Amino acid sequence: MIILIGSLVFRWDRDSGYAPALYSLPYSKSKVFVAKFAAFLLLSFALYLLPYLLAVLPSNADIPHAVFSILSSKEALKVFVLSAYAVLYTVSITAFVASVLPGLFPTIIGAFFLVAISADLFPSTLPPFSFITAPLTSQLSPLEARFFLPGVVVPVALFLLGVYAFERRDVV
Repeated sequence: MIILIGSLVFRWDRDSGYAPALYSLPYSKSKVFVAKFAAFLLLSFALYLLPYLLAVLPSNADIPHAVFSILSSKEALKVFVLSAYAVLYTVSITAFVASVLPGLFPTIIGAFFLVAISADLFPSTLPPFSFITAPLTSQLSPLEARFFLPGVVVPVALFLLGVYAFERRDVV
């Protein structure tokens, strides 16, 4: 779902023909990319965490201290951080691929390919699936290098490369 939405966010204006009107506004292409990325990231976090919150909040709404203790437990915080890594990784791959490839369909296929190859070849060691399967092990920290590097450093690098590619790319 995240890849489909991201492909639409980053490619639909160029593929549908209203890109010249959007990029004639007094904003640089990099500012437009950052705004699209921020909106896409917030939407992706909401899509990823909303089902968990909807499962916890209504079922424990009559016990306010239980909701707080569930959401602030070590396990829940670990899952939230690792989920944030998975979302950030997927969002940054989608944004980068959308900046590099020429159309909507190649962007969807390319982003799915990059995410799916990690699931098929090394499901427990490559992101984003390593972040999802990691909470099953009990003694881990989300700030370990094996999570922090692919969860923060790689997405930041892909984001910067996406900004550069988006700025250098022709509007149409």
